[in-house]
Amino acid sequence: MELEKELVRALRPLALGGVPDSAVTSLFDTGGTAALREEFVENASRRQLRAVDRVFAKYLRRQAAAADREGDAGADEQVAHLWTFLASQDAITAVVGDGEQENSAAVYRSFFTLLQSVLNVRDVYASLGESEKRQALLSALVAAKVYLAWLQLPGGSAYGLFMPYVYRQVLDILKKWVVLMAGKDPAGNSSTAAPAKKQGRRGRSSRRGAARKKQHSDEDESEDEDEASSQRLTQYGLELLDMLVTFLGNFSLSSSKESIVPTIETAVALQTAAAPDNEGTASAMTKKTLELLEALVSGTHGDTLQIARVVIHCYIPGVTYQEMVAKENRSSLRFHKLAIDVIARVQLLAAKAMGEDDTEENARRENSLMRLGMLQNICLQAPGLADERQRVLAYVFSNAMAGRQGEADETEEKVGDFRDEERVRFARFLASYSRNAKLKYRQFAVELISRFVLEAGFWKVKEDGLPRALVVYSGVGPLLEVLIDRARDKMSQVRSKAIAGISAMLTLGLSKMSDPRKQGADSDDEDEDEPMTGESGSEVIALSLQKLLYEPSIDGEGRKTLEETPLMQRLIELFRERLADEKTYVRRAAVHALEALLTAHPGESIHASARKDLFDIHARCTDSSVVVRVQAIKSLSAILLNFPQDEEAQKLWNLGVLPLCVDPETTVQSCALESAGKVVFDRVLAWY
Repeated sequence: MELEKELVRALRPLALGGVPDSAVTSLFDTGGTAALREEFVENASRRQLRAVDRVFAKYLRRQAAAADREGDAGADEQVAHLWTFLASQDAITAVVGDGEQENSAAVYRSFFTLLQSVLNVRDVYASLGESEKRQALLSALVAAKVYLAWLQLPGGSAYGLFMPYVYRQVLDILKKWVVLMAGKDPAGNSSTAAPAKKQGRRGRSSRRGAARKKQHSDEDESEDEDEASSQRLTQYGLELLDMLVTFLGNFSLSSSKESIVPTIETAVALQTAAAPDNEGTASAMTKKTLELLEALVSGTHGDTLQIARVVIHCYIPGVTYQEMVAKENRSSLRFHKLAIDVIARVQLLAAKAMGEDDTEENARRENSLMRLGMLQNICLQAPGLADERQRVLAYVFSNAMAGRQGEADETEEKVGDFRDEERVRFARFLASYSRNAKLKYRQFAVELISRFVLEAGFWKVKEDGLPRALVVYSGVGPLLEVLIDRARDKMSQVRSKAIAGISAMLTLGLSKMSDPRKQGADSDDEDEDEPMTGESGSEVIALSLQKLLYEPSIDGEGRKTLEETPLMQRLIELFRERLADEKTYVRRAAVHALEALLTAHPGESIHASARKDLFDIHARCTDSSVVVRVQAIKSLSAILLNFPQDEEAQKLWNLGVLPLCVDPETTVQSCALESAGKVVFDRVLAWY
């Protein structure tokens, strides 16, 4: 057969007869773990290995063509006969000959031993110089490509060709390649000779000039060789990466589960390494690694959901800026974006696979649990730097709101959505997580919860569909309790953010709340569990706050009304307490929160129970901090505009805001003057 003859011609120069029996036995008995890099690797040049690679490429093309013609059951005759030939005595005679040989093994055993020895550069890599590393790696890249191509040809499994350890050596070659690619171009270091000193005599100068010319000529040749070597290194590495993607599409690792994680780690190593200077090379590497990961979760290598979980777990450090190699190479932001893209692709592929192979309800549950685990792990690795934390925070928020963004009422869940039950489980996790000993975790929890309380789509769930143990964590109440608890945190960063989160929720919700005391008579007639459809998020928050902060009561005249709940009283006490906090931003947040409570009261004048708070806000106009004085000006102005007929509010505004128009701080002056324009002049113009 033609291909068989080509293979024999390619294998003959490799001198397979010189491979010792001990090396062959060691490889096949130990799976490669005890095999060493032998001297006989010198018998295999890169050119000779490339010749074998070209023959195997022809075999793969014939196999692909036969599969296209006849389906999966189709097989090319020459491809089918390959292993029969390699294991036969005819192959030994044709390839090795009748001369002296150091082994009696079949050709495939000798050739595989030679390939593995070429791959095994780890034993000597550290002791090699830069140029020697390149040469050893070039041969190893070709040998690795030949091995992966050979594995895809049918029959190899029966002869023990796939060995997990040898496969991991292939992955190690790729890792070494990308590190060498990111290293400094040797051409840039070649010209290190010091400039020659100026000579006194013309003859000596002439001779030395000739020597320098010869030296520069040698250096130019060396630079040309280095450049050619670099180009080959790039080419061979990309070819191996492409072959690995093809291999994962045609060969199943389902019988070698221990090979899954090293494959994912190799993709991570390729993506976190310093990017090559050539944009085309960098782009090709990124594209191929994405294809590699997609091939892993295609279902060929085992349970799609399980492999998807492993991929996501390996990429979480990238999302949270904790990947150490990316940090060293200053590529954390690039890898952060890439990790998010990888996880999104994997989630989509897993959702599709589960939707096709399983019942819809179970698929939805498994995907939702996978998302829950991912979010919890991201929280447990949250970064400390503010800009990084905000990016991670936005990612967690968008994932937690999957399928519910902008929705205040229950909607039909899809396979890839975050289910209500897992959403409540995440809220329970956050309640515990917010008490972590580390500041950055408590801060992350408070910032995240502060976003969630403003999104009714997150916490508004059907309680009848939840396990009994989770019901107490449903709704906005438990989230609000966490913020109240953190508002007394020992660290000011957490206290200020917690109070700001409460204030933002009260401002949004209470602004939509009509007179709660007047609604008291109607509240009993409404079913509290009735779905609130067609309402905006702020209206849902308002209704939820009304139930949390007010309770039905009967006044002295027998009329139904609503009174403040213990939770409402706790909030008021909290804000009053934080007004005297030692930290500036905590006091500012407390002033704003009290403003939200004061303006929520109905009527034309401030409620009697809130008069003390009005005086406390007025007292903050003389605060030592600029930001607190500015907030006091804004809050007093907002209260007065909300209750324009209240004489006490007008009086305290006059005494507190007007003197600040001549405050030494420009920021305070401008804020006071702007408020005076709104409160005084705009109202005067409105009267006339």
